[in-house]
Amino acid sequence: MAPEVLFVRPGPIDPLRPADAAPEDGTAANPFGTLAQAVRAARAGALIRLGQGVYREAVVVDKPLVMLGLGPGKTRLVAPPGTGAPIVLVQGGARVELRHLSIEDGVIGLAAIGGGARLQDVALRNLTGVALAGREAEMAFLDGEILRIGGGPLGGAVEIDGGSLEMRRSVLRDAGRRAIQVRGGRGLLDEVDASGSPVAALQAIDGAEVAVVAGRFAEFGGAALYAGGAKLSVRGASISRSEYAVIGFRGAELELKDVEISDTRVAGVAFVRAQGFLEGCTLRRGGIEGAVAVTNSTGPVRLSNNRFLEPGRIGVHVTGGTVVAKDNTISSARLDAEGDLGDGIYAVDATLALQGNSLRGNAGSGVTVSRTRLELRDNLLTGNGRAGVVLLDRSTASADRNVFDRNRGPGLQVAELSTATLLGNRFGGNALYQIDPGCDGAGKIDLRDGNTFLGPAAARRTCP
Repeated sequence: MAPEVLFVRPGPIDPLRPADAAPEDGTAANPFGTLAQAVRAARAGALIRLGQGVYREAVVVDKPLVMLGLGPGKTRLVAPPGTGAPIVLVQGGARVELRHLSIEDGVIGLAAIGGGARLQDVALRNLTGVALAGREAEMAFLDGEILRIGGGPLGGAVEIDGGSLEMRRSVLRDAGRRAIQVRGGRGLLDEVDASGSPVAALQAIDGAEVAVVAGRFAEFGGAALYAGGAKLSVRGASISRSEYAVIGFRGAELELKDVEISDTRVAGVAFVRAQGFLEGCTLRRGGIEGAVAVTNSTGPVRLSNNRFLEPGRIGVHVTGGTVVAKDNTISSARLDAEGDLGDGIYAVDATLALQGNSLRGNAGSGVTVSRTRLELRDNLLTGNGRAGVVLLDRSTASADRNVFDRNRGPGLQVAELSTATLLGNRFGGNALYQIDPGCDGAGKIDLRDGNTFLGPAAARRTCP
């Protein structure tokens, strides 16, 4: 059955309208003058066709309806003067669809309590509060734009509490302090282009599960994508020019695959009391904490097949965490102002398993660890500005079939009561000496079968 169709054309009552003219009944010949009239008159499932013009009213919808305009900027829903209510409020479990219109110049654009709303080719503009809000509702925003939203110190442009959010092929510019917040619900962002919010593009918190597919995120004052006590999956996105690209915090789980990250001021990806993985990602031009920072991880952080190029002061910085890194490239970490750091991997109080990685051309050492258990297998450590690997403060390491080549310091430096077991490694071209166990029992080396040396194995110096 075809839906009921009602027509609306905004504007004042025509003073020349004959007194005996047919009353406004929502037909094409006698359209309603306000959207509210059409909503009251509509039966469930009706299609309301909105003509060109400005609808300066706030409407409450408690039945399933479709509202169809002539395009954003042509059909405009605008808040009446002095109201702080949503321009469109969906309640009573209703499911509403809006197409080809704009919602502008108010405090709250559209809010749904229960039920849901689907917006396609809709623009939400110039709203001082929240553009789109859902509480235990199913929200979809497709092929639209959200522009110039000012929500105050805690405000966000899109706020989802429970329920779900589906956002596809949409643009967000200057969209509140936090462009999107999903609390305890589900979310999907597919080909979203967001920039310019002071804090974040997305915050997934308190049990939320959000997937980000493709899209572009740039120029955020905090973390472009943030998960706190939530699960965040990112595939194929591009993230740039932010304090952090991604942060997982407070038991979060991060999953990043084929993500391009560049020009972060602090770190590319940070796991803070969190866990997860990076696979096939490229991180370029990191900041003061480098490409990846791991602090007190709640489970293993797995890094595989990534490229960390010019990662900042450190490629991977681990404090109190467990990291498994396989087949990654970490190169061109730089020194800090004091001439320190610059290491491909720097770890304290950690457990590291490194296999098949290339750590080359870093201004510091390839790997520096303190109070850490380290396993090295089939890694290439070459051309680093200091040592290939440095063990400090009772660290332990097992090194199997690695290549230590042309580092400006020793291939392996074992200091401060640390110990290393070496099997089947190749040392060559390292400056001065290949292995430095330190003086006065500073380090202990168990040199087993299969190690080869181009040059002397031990340090060419005399201990006092």
